[in-house]
Amino acid sequence: MKKIIKLLLLLMLPCAAVAKEVKVVTIFVGDTNDKKIGTDVGVDVRNFKTFVSDLATAVKPESVITTMDIMTGRNCSKRNLIKYIDNLSCEGDIIFFLYSGHGGRSVKDSSKFPMMCLASNKLDEWMYISELNDRLRAKRPRLMVVMTNCCNSYYDVPRKRGESAQGTVNLGKGEGLRELFLNYKGEICMTAATAGELGWINDHDGGYLSYNMFKVFCEYDAKGDSANWHDFTKQLSDKTFEYSLSQYKKRLITNTQRPVYDVKVSKSRFDNSDNKGSDSDSRKRDDIKDTKDTKDRKYTDNDDKKDRDGRDRTEYINDEDSDDYSDNVDDDLYEDDENSMGATKSFFNSLWIALFGILLFKAPRFIGLEDITSTLVRIVGGAVLAWSIISFIMHL
Repeated sequence: MKKIIKLLLLLMLPCAAVAKEVKVVTIFVGDTNDKKIGTDVGVDVRNFKTFVSDLATAVKPESVITTMDIMTGRNCSKRNLIKYIDNLSCEGDIIFFLYSGHGGRSVKDSSKFPMMCLASNKLDEWMYISELNDRLRAKRPRLMVVMTNCCNSYYDVPRKRGESAQGTVNLGKGEGLRELFLNYKGEICMTAATAGELGWINDHDGGYLSYNMFKVFCEYDAKGDSANWHDFTKQLSDKTFEYSLSQYKKRLITNTQRPVYDVKVSKSRFDNSDNKGSDSDSRKRDDIKDTKDTKDRKYTDNDDKKDRDGRDRTEYINDEDSDDYSDNVDDDLYEDDENSMGATKSFFNSLWIALFGILLFKAPRFIGLEDITSTLVRIVGGAVLAWSIISFIMHL
């Protein structure tokens, strides 16, 4: 029995060795190539980057790292988004997703949430927000916040053509953001307009929803531990409507918009040790990894679409020749050399696995295993050692 216990303890070692840190995974998807609203979506991109920088500063005291992935221009597509989510590892993490671009719905749709056009005029390349939520939910995040700045108008009934989809404000001490993003579990989903309504955007403020969202985040940051998602979403919906009403009265837009939302969250006090854990080295990192953006253009809407939802897949396209949007965030919050960092992480993970393999290979002599049991443990140890080498080579 003692031998078995020793062997079990040995098997538990790699679990602690390769424990991952809790992350805030921020994702922006926007149609900056659109001929009509692309420049306006670019405003959302810049303000998103500034907000993520503030959010990273807010959660850093809890040893939580923040990543940022941006899919714009040619990278904005359903196939790329599906591939990205398929490859996303975020169990127990916090997800903040923002989409800025065209959207629409059919009169037959029952969900309050529309489809994201994702830079396409083909309906089978659109994605229902409900599908996006299902795919992200399957990754089992701790908290999932999905904001979509797009139209919720009907594409299969006659309507006037409108614009779809922000100013930057300074956050406070980060206490309210920590409360919202770290001390809640569940899901929040919000879209910019009620069914049948256009969502609006301009080149000064960006999307009406995102413009007000960043302002409300600042207000709720000042609330500290009294900040909560139920009040946040209600206030954001009200402020977006009031903002659109002011623009409507000036005859700058043809309709007001009222964001709709679902909030399914519960309070859950964050404790980093209860999640994925973090070591002393990881706590020294300020991880905001930024993918490349593409050029700032726009595209036109198309009303002649069929009512179906395709699920095409392809590899994620990394547009190496694309331009990046300028931002005014602190440079030390960004990790520019992603390849180097990935290779370093791969090396240390492979090293731990290799050490575990060596321990297994040597274990029979240390704990007195004999005959077939000894042989099997040595075979497993050799296989683990080989796996560590192959794993490291594959990630170079």
